[in-house]
Amino acid sequence: MCIGTWGSAGGHTDAYDNAIQASCEAHGGKYVDVCAEFSMASNRGPAALNTTVDDSDR
Repeated sequence: MCIGTWGSAGGHTDAYDNAIQASCEAHGGKYVDVCAEFSMASNRGPAALNTTVDDSDR
């Protein structure tokens, strides 16, 4: 299984998603697009929440 980028559909991540999907399927994998899940605000944020690694969803 290959998961697409965490971002909005139609944005700058489309080229990455297309490459991931093509490579995944060429090797017999199943590609999963998560753009719909990203578009739901309850699945992200809050923006700029300081974490031990970095700020969230910047």
